This record gives sequence, structure tokens and C-alpha cells, in this order.
Amino acid sequence: MAHPPETQSDLTFADFIHQLASAGGVRTLGIKIDFKDPSVVEECVEVLRERQLAQPIILNADILTGPGGFTTRFDAPVFIEQCVQLPTAILSCGWTLKPEPNTEYTPAMVEEMIALTARLSQHVTFPIRMMHARKSFTALQKLAQAPERSLSFWNNEPVTP
Repeated sequence: MAHPPETQSDLTFADFIHQLASAGGVRTLGIKIDFKDPSVVEECVEVLRERQLAQPIILNADILTGPGGFTTRFDAPVFIEQCVQLPTAILSCGWTLKPEPNTEYTPAMVEEMIALTARLSQHVTFPIRMMHARKSFTALQKLAQAPERSLSFWNNEPVTP
């Protein structure tokens, strides 16, 4: 398990999940797994299926190209198909992007995401970068209108009080 720019770790995903499952008192804590490499999704979902954890699990990846973003490494339908094998998980389907303040989520980006997730019955949340939210408000409203859909706002820019 590692987060870019790191690619190696002495902790495997299976070991992490085993330790988490063995720890007392953490059943109410949710787990968000932020996939950066599509080649590990299937194996990780299988580990999660085998462990049958009690806590909420969010499976996240940037599966479409977003505002100023680069081409995603993920095949969106494949990621979704792998994740629905864990029917209790919340899918978090996002976009690649750059921190460019003059870019926004376009109606076309939103429509593409809606089309990809329309058939899903499990909960889907869409991670939205705060920098782009205001300019994109009208387009983004459509994402949360379907049942079992939500928006998750995030930010990694410094916040000035």
C-alpha cells in the first residue's frame, strides 16, 4: 500500500485489512480506499469480500477526465464492474483534474458520469473539488438527483481564515 509518488510499502492491502478487522472498537470507522492503479482493484475487492468487514467501505478512483485533467488510467466500466462485486460498498467515482481555478465540471462531464452509474443500485458518491464547485454548480446538481447518489466535496488547497 502506497500513495503516489511512493509506489512501494511494507504493508500489503490484505495485511492492512486483517489488522483492521482484528482491532477492537473500530467497527464504526469507515474505510475509504483510494485506488491509483487499476491493476489492484480486483484483488482488493476480493480481499474485502472475504473479510466481510462491518464498517462502511468507500471504493474511490478517478475514472473519467475532468477539469483540466489528464487521461485516466482506469477503464470506467471495468472499475465499476469490479466494485459492484462488493454490493455493500459505496462507490466514489471521480474525475482526474488539475488545480486550475478557471476550469469547471462541464455538463458533458456530468452526463458521462450519470450514464456510467445510472444502472447501479448501490450508493454512489461523486467527489467534487471545491475549487471547481461554484463555477460548476448548475451542472453538478444533476449528479445528486438520482436515488442513492451524493456529492463529496474535497479540497487540498490552503484555506485562509
